[in-house]
Amino acid sequence: MHSDHPVIRLKPKTNAQRLRQGFPWVYDNELVTDRRTKAIKPGSLAILQDHRHNTLGLFAVNPKSKIFARKISDDLNCTVDQAWFAQKIAKALSLREALYGKPYYRLIHAEADHLPGLIIDRFADLLVIQPNAVWVDQRLVVFGGGFVRYFEAQIHCGEWRRPGAGSGRFR
Repeated sequence: MHSDHPVIRLKPKTNAQRLRQGFPWVYDNELVTDRRTKAIKPGSLAILQDHRHNTLGLFAVNPKSKIFARKISDDLNCTVDQAWFAQKIAKALSLREALYGKPYYRLIHAEADHLPGLIIDRFADLLVIQPNAVWVDQRLVVFGGGFVRYFEAQIHCGEWRRPGAGSGRFR
């Protein structure tokens, strides 16, 4: 187990089978939420276990949301960085290019592309990014640098405003 990540645990009556079969979310009322769990910083990565301490995967957490945890990976030791993100983008791009003849499509469709809370629409050389989860918002600049190099595209990010950040474009 990766020692840098806190552990969150399902309540005994929560059905872990749906998570093992691919359901991407854990709601706040399904977890043991003690002081330690509630103190986890929103956007942090945590290891989810069932009530018998069996590991279910690596999840991004937000104790302030009804969707407390979103599944990121089965690999507990993965590093969620620009290279990890580039692999997800490459896989999604290859699927879309096989389906569409022109570059006008939803490139990333959140959980369907194993990037929960992230929507990216592609309009030729324009990418529109919609971060819908705090873990994505916190890593947007790291991920965004990869977009510019990968697509040589102009990027517009909806609902992304930070004081002093300007237009939300990545350079």
